[in-house]
Amino acid sequence: MGRGGLSKAKTHERGANSRTQVLNSPIRVKFDGSVAFRHTRQMLIPERPGIYLIHDLRGVLYVGRTENLYRRFGQHYWQSDNELLDRAMRRTFGQLTFTWTILQDPIRRIQLEAALIAWLRPPCNRQIG
Repeated sequence: MGRGGLSKAKTHERGANSRTQVLNSPIRVKFDGSVAFRHTRQMLIPERPGIYLIHDLRGVLYVGRTENLYRRFGQHYWQSDNELLDRAMRRTFGQLTFTWTILQDPIRRIQLEAALIAWLRPPCNRQIG
């Protein structure tokens, strides 16, 4: 077997391990709300700090944290500065959704965001290698 076969096998093995990790060790999060990603739904989002997910049928596309969920929804909707997320939001697969959990403690927000990114590996987060 050539080098290409070995690297493909290792890549496949790493992918299988990350899938197994997602299935075997879920992070426990109680979400407080979820709305379709449409500007008319912004009024349903609280002006509170928290963690949020942007997702569609492909899965979680982006995980973020904010001091104000309401404002952050509007920022993503009207002027996303994340090119990958902007592209994904223009080419949705099914309903694009904004889901959040309210979390007051800034340290816990940072920790939960990092844990969710590591666990879910959303393709539009810049922290993913």
